[in-house]
Amino acid sequence: MPQKGTLVVRVFTSRAQLPVEGAIAAVATPSPDGRQSLVSVMRTNASGVTQRIALDAPDNNLSTDPGSTRPFAQYNLVVEHPNYLVAQYTDLQIFAGIETVQEVSLIPAPLPEGSVSPGTVTIPPQSL
Repeated sequence: MPQKGTLVVRVFTSRAQLPVEGAIAAVATPSPDGRQSLVSVMRTNASGVTQRIALDAPDNNLSTDPGSTRPFAQYNLVVEHPNYLVAQYTDLQIFAGIETVQEVSLIPAPLPEGSVSPGTVTIPPQSL
């Protein structure tokens, strides 16, 4: 019977690690045929963190026998937000009884040429 490990995704931007609120984190299991099965979709809070989710993982006893089945389960993660480039992670390792915190650094998406960046205010000339 599979055991459970947990996953929390922490999403931020810049070296200052500013949290990204409202990012979507999708967790899937890979199949040998290249397809994926969606396990969970989460949204980050104001701190840039998702809720904790429980994921199936093999029994911890598998780690005591070298060369046997892997002692961890593998999952894929896609994180996206409209203002940032998509981040993809493959083969996340989830161990039974362990909480994995996956840090995700998002890169701001480039603005279309000729557009004004969000938050830019253009002040018209004053008529004095």
